[in-house]
Amino acid sequence: MEKRYRRPEIETMSRENFLEFQWQQLQKQIRHTYENSGLCQRQFKAANITPEDIKTRADFTNRVPFTTKQDLLIDQEEDPPYGTRLAVSKDEIFLTTITSGTSGKGQEVHTDTKEDMDFFFDAVSTIYTWSGWKRGDKVMNPLPVGMTIAAPSHFLVLQQLGCDVFNL
Repeated sequence: MEKRYRRPEIETMSRENFLEFQWQQLQKQIRHTYENSGLCQRQFKAANITPEDIKTRADFTNRVPFTTKQDLLIDQEEDPPYGTRLAVSKDEIFLTTITSGTSGKGQEVHTDTKEDMDFFFDAVSTIYTWSGWKRGDKVMNPLPVGMTIAAPSHFLVLQQLGCDVFNL
């Protein structure tokens, strides 16, 4: 079977190198979020930690506080419409959606930057590439295109791969 890679420099790394790469990316994200998100700063302060305290994966797993849906809803209510959790400036927001609130506990406002969307498209495209989808393949998209952000996103990724997509 042919090997299918989108980013061979990452996808063919040794496990050791990949785990180091992954850890470096996580450390950057922790630092960025801490420096730019009021919610993150409050949660870290309550847990009595700073990014410098997160030196290992175990530190991350055992010391970084979880963010619950309730945390997001309270933050959003106290500082509408986004709350203080944004780790980017408001002018970087590319897409804003509202969750369905299916848990009955309220709806969160979800924001994405252009960079977030590019990352999402790349990740989904990687999955389809690994699965063997390629230019000219016929694909049926069973997700209602107008109902969620997921359906049009997958449709667009498949189109970018050159697939002939049939939407239901």
